[in-house]
Amino acid sequence: MNREMLILVDALAHEKNVAKDIVFNALELALASATKKKYPHGTDIRVKIDPESGAYESFRCWTIVEDEAFENPEAEITLEDERAADKQLGDVIEEIIPSEAFGRIGAQAAKQVILQKVREAEREQILNEFLARDEKLVSGQIRRMERGNAIIEIGKLEAVLPRDQMIPKENLRVGDRIRAALLKIETSMRGPQLVLSRTSPEFLIKLFELDGRSLKPTEHCYMISWLKRIIDEYPEEHVKVFSYIYYVSYLGPDNPYFNIAEEDREEKILRDGLKEKIDG
Repeated sequence: MNREMLILVDALAHEKNVAKDIVFNALELALASATKKKYPHGTDIRVKIDPESGAYESFRCWTIVEDEAFENPEAEITLEDERAADKQLGDVIEEIIPSEAFGRIGAQAAKQVILQKVREAEREQILNEFLARDEKLVSGQIRRMERGNAIIEIGKLEAVLPRDQMIPKENLRVGDRIRAALLKIETSMRGPQLVLSRTSPEFLIKLFELDGRSLKPTEHCYMISWLKRIIDEYPEEHVKVFSYIYYVSYLGPDNPYFNIAEEDREEKILRDGLKEKIDG
């Protein structure tokens, strides 16, 4: 690797505010991808760069697998192979091979891979910063609709509000600003995906904590319909229901109900020993 690429690594790491090893890893992937073209399909190649000198070595790799799991002879061997002597299942056998000259893969191709990895690292860093704030209720703007789902922009993050997590009969449009509770984080091809909800118990609890004047009409209606459903189900205990809501809403994160699985929380709030607290 030439001096030009070392300068590029420094520049990208500084510009994108990511560690240099992330950029070096991206470059190693680019070199490995170029080297694979000289070998049969399915070959596993690893490239290791010395970040100080820029020198690099390339390795062809085989993973040791069980006989019944053996499928790809270009990247797998079994314990019966003589190369697996003194090795265990899961170990990787490496063989040094000629390295592909960086000039042949082209600086532009390498930069494309580097930028992709840097973007992934940026998204992960932004996500980690968001999760560290431990926000229960988030606000954002709808940027687009995809198959009935709303894609929400929350600062530098994008989240999805699935159709089945929207308030019933709610008519959301691009440009609307909404708030929602973080339901879960899913893994996708583009990296971690925030999934939001406007119907979960967490969302309702947070709505009860807000000043009523800050609620939108659809949020008011949803709260009322939820209360009506609960009161219809527990007609003799409507006063206690409101007491439970107050208890759950205002006790804060130390409330034991925050540690209960989402699908069990609503029922538990209304049925367990909390009644003793209210009655007592």
